[in-house]
Amino acid sequence: DEATIIRRAKYADAVARFYYAGEWPDGTILEGFNWDEMHENQYAICDIDSDGIEELILSDTQTSVAGMMEGIFQYDIETGQMRQEFLEYPAVTYLSNGYVEVLWAHNQGVTTDMWPFNVHRYDAQTDTYEYIASVDSWNKEEFPEDYDGTPFPDEYDADGDGNIYYVRPNGGERQPMDNAEFEAWRNGIEQGAAPINVTYRTDNDDTLKSYTDAYKKLCYQKYTQVYGDAVGDLGLRFLQADAVDVQDFKEELENRYGLSF
Repeated sequence: DEATIIRRAKYADAVARFYYAGEWPDGTILEGFNWDEMHENQYAICDIDSDGIEELILSDTQTSVAGMMEGIFQYDIETGQMRQEFLEYPAVTYLSNGYVEVLWAHNQGVTTDMWPFNVHRYDAQTDTYEYIASVDSWNKEEFPEDYDGTPFPDEYDADGDGNIYYVRPNGGERQPMDNAEFEAWRNGIEQGAAPINVTYRTDNDDTLKSYTDAYKKLCYQKYTQVYGDAVGDLGLRFLQADAVDVQDFKEELENRYGLSF
């Protein structure tokens, strides 16, 4: 449909700026932009939040670990704006029920058994992802004490296996949990949902050209419906051609319009 063709063309524009100008859709410059390494970054175009409209995912991993980011953006046909739905570290797992789990960039906790992560949830009312909680853990065998010298809190380890978990809800206090309590909390989030298999692409992929060609065709059709198919209209001939250069029209521009090259 027309809206999808327009939206995909805008995503193609955003991907081009991402790879060749080092820009996020809002114009912010990528941290540590390196032209030679940009082709290692990835993008995807899919309906990741199941709202019936495709989104653009941009993943910048060619920078420092702390600077790596992955964002979800949606082009609004009515406002003509690219709106950000989500921005986080790229170690992302999208779940089919709208939840997202994101590993931390660094593990500064007191365990190596489980890497800490953040949890986000898609909100259909705002069409954005809401931060829900962060999760960390403590393993007694590896760390009998934390970095401040505080002993492992055995009172929270109900099954005595030497593992406890910490869940910090958004805006709330850090809550210690034993295995059973934590598994119940996590199952309440995952609810048996499957991870979404996102097809990421690079700038070597031809998908964007097909989106641009479809947009050119749409523009041509909309123009000719109003004004007719004017044979002498150079702009229409540019839209019709797969690949053109101004030099292709050099002779005509010189003879017909008196332009000098």
